[in-house]
Amino acid sequence: MQAVRHRQHQRQQQAPPTIPDQLRVFVCGKERLVEGLFVLERYLADQDCIWFEHKWVTRSGFEKAAGSSTAKWHCSIKVRCT
Repeated sequence: MQAVRHRQHQRQQQAPPTIPDQLRVFVCGKERLVEGLFVLERYLADQDCIWFEHKWVTRSGFEKAAGSSTAKWHCSIKVRCT
C-alpha cells in the first residue's frame, strides 16, 4: 500500500507535458499534399490558427485545400516530424 502511495505522489510532482507554441502540420488529400504552421496561441483564442499560403486559415479550410474528403480535421491534419 505504501508503494502505491509513493507512485501516486511521484506522479503528482511531475510536470505536465508541454505543447510547442508552433507545429508544422500537413494534410494529404486526393488532390495534393499541403503543409502549414499550426499556432497554438491562435487556436486557444479561437482564431484561424494555421498559416498556409501567406494567410491564416481555419483547420477545415486547411483540410479542404488538400482536397481531403475526411471532413474531420482532427483526423486528417497530421504533425510533421521535425
